[in-house]
Amino acid sequence: MFNVGVELGQLLFIAIILTLATVLRKVRTDWPAWSRQLPAYGIGSMAAFWFIQRVSGF
Repeated sequence: MFNVGVELGQLLFIAIILTLATVLRKVRTDWPAWSRQLPAYGIGSMAAFWFIQRVSGF
């Protein structure tokens, strides 16, 4: 049952993210140019952090 709870939590998280993306897409605002690059820098920063954390653990 623990795994079922984990999977349901993941599905709930995806549903929330998709709902948020849909709402933001419908909002007609002029987003600044840097806001398009923000997700890529966030993902890259987390990947670099995890990489450094795991490499320094050896």
